[in-house]
Amino acid sequence: MSIEIGHVLPTHESFSLDIANVITGRTFIASITRFGKSWTCRKIIEKCFGHAGIIIIDVEGEYSSLREKFPFLIIGKDIPLQLETAEFMAEKILESKISVIIDLSMTEVELGKEYVNHFLRRFFFLETTLRQPYLIAVEEAEEFGPERGIATTTCLEILRNITKKGGKRGIGILVITHRPAWISKGIISQCTSKALGRIDWPSDLDVLENFARIPHQTIEKLPTLAKGEFCFAGDWVKAITFVKVGQVKTTHLGFTPEIIPPSPKELQGVIESLKKALPEVIEKIKPTVTPIEDIKKKVKEEVEAKYKERIETIQRTAEEKAERKFKAKIDQLQEHIEKLSRSQALQPTSPISDVLEHPIIKTRMLELPAKDRDMLIKIEREPGLTREQLAAFLTTSTNNIASMVDRINRVFRATAIIGEGKPMKYKSLLKRLFITDVAKREIEELERLQRTINQQSETLALLQPQIDELRRKRMEVNEKNHELETLNSDIRKKDAKITELTSLYENVKQEREELMATAKVAAPLKTAINLIIDERMANLKPLTNMPANVPSIDESAIMKKVEDKIKEEMAMLTPTPNSGSIPTSVSLEHKVTHFDFQKPEEHFKADTTNLQGRIIFLITRGFFDQRHNRKEVVTELSNNGWVHDDREVDATLLELCGKGIFYRKISSGNVFWYTLQPEAKAQIH
Repeated sequence: MSIEIGHVLPTHESFSLDIANVITGRTFIASITRFGKSWTCRKIIEKCFGHAGIIIIDVEGEYSSLREKFPFLIIGKDIPLQLETAEFMAEKILESKISVIIDLSMTEVELGKEYVNHFLRRFFFLETTLRQPYLIAVEEAEEFGPERGIATTTCLEILRNITKKGGKRGIGILVITHRPAWISKGIISQCTSKALGRIDWPSDLDVLENFARIPHQTIEKLPTLAKGEFCFAGDWVKAITFVKVGQVKTTHLGFTPEIIPPSPKELQGVIESLKKALPEVIEKIKPTVTPIEDIKKKVKEEVEAKYKERIETIQRTAEEKAERKFKAKIDQLQEHIEKLSRSQALQPTSPISDVLEHPIIKTRMLELPAKDRDMLIKIEREPGLTREQLAAFLTTSTNNIASMVDRINRVFRATAIIGEGKPMKYKSLLKRLFITDVAKREIEELERLQRTINQQSETLALLQPQIDELRRKRMEVNEKNHELETLNSDIRKKDAKITELTSLYENVKQEREELMATAKVAAPLKTAINLIIDERMANLKPLTNMPANVPSIDESAIMKKVEDKIKEEMAMLTPTPNSGSIPTSVSLEHKVTHFDFQKPEEHFKADTTNLQGRIIFLITRGFFDQRHNRKEVVTELSNNGWVHDDREVDATLLELCGKGIFYRKISSGNVFWYTLQPEAKAQIH
């Protein structure tokens, strides 16, 4: 048999659950406040009524309106809620096979928890043999089954037993909360069916993923759910389904002032008989039940006595243990205190009453990561926490807890935290380490040093105007140094230009010397060569005065003069009868065209409408003053708002290498690095 809960999102198909899975199952319902967790619970209860008995643990008194349609007995309204009658009421409810609301809204919190604990324990024991189908709904479940350290654990054991073993006894349970991180992980892990509304606390989402086994892709959708929208997961569905929960039949008192309908006629006889029987039960049981206040007082006295005895033992043995264990560290501690006093020079002196305020501990804690500090403070404030509880508090895995403890002990260079027992429980030894007579004397010495430092601070305040004046003068000197560095940079640039001109002059001079050496090869040609050199040198102007466009030399005129001069020289060399043959004419070909000593420079302009221009723009910004690979270039282009494909960028960089802009070098990791050529930077404006 199935019960309709609402419609599927976004198809609007009807969504139903198998009633047997609900009544005998373990269901976890969670959402933030005002987003429908109590509404969903009410919907399920209305649909299940008549198929099984129902017991509701009602913290806020919002379920009494169920009596508009259904005959519920309300403990706390119809009959008084008294601790002495809790077990008796469990017996009578099973005997009468009625449904009941335990209304705790007008009851002191701890008394209400004690009542629920006694009631559920007796109910669970009786169901071992009776096995009547009952569904228990626990509102504000973090109050009754909390993770250790969040709240008192009065009902934790019985709720764990119900979630683990209740199904065999015909008992189902609905665990309702708005903070999954505050619920015992043992309870959550046993709930195989889940209905999850909007949840946005990171720690709650981590718990659902790690302990409720909700997939991460589903977890990411929970913070976006609207009011009344729930994710149904686990054994009661074939696949994870998002559902809009339908309307309920009774008034939801989460938004309406409380109006309690009168008790149904079928329950009036039961109520009257219970009212008559309760006084006798109370009188009969009262001598055997210890009042809650007496229990609290006794526990407090025992704890105080044990704590006092332990403190006295620590005080008697602290100096001996410190001498035996930490003798080698006393000098280090003294040196550390002196350093700490200097660092706290401007802080006012105050007495140290908390071990966590001890200057040595505060300094060491600064060396720890944030989560390690949180764990140390948690263990110091609440000794006896288990590994699982610390993991839940820090929203981390249990494997990390041992590593964090080792890291803390290494930083303190002593055993600051120890674990003992099964399950592993942790406690702090900071008091044993540092609250000793030696530490107290160190604190007194630190306070004396603090007073001295305060006096020096006053002297420093008097000298502050002089210090400010010196700072102002130092800033002026820095500005002058900056100006001097700018002038030096200009001088270096001019020196480079002079070096370039000198090199060019040396090249011309070397060329002239080569021409002079060539002129000595043949005496008949000496005069001709000199004429060529004279003509050439006559056309050379000083580099600084050379005009932009030098006119071309009249080659034919020069060659005519050369030929005439050669013939004149040759005529003077008349061959003798015995001499060998001498050439009667010499043909000299010397092509001189145009002299231009200005080096042509190709200038690039950064047109940022294309990729090449954008890369040149990065050069002008100084990005390529250091080497970069293709990935870094792509990232920098993206940072400037330009997105390009890696291959496109690689091709453009290779093209710029061909133009002499970049050097391209491959590293041992098969990665190409691009470095700007020095001469290319001057060409790019």
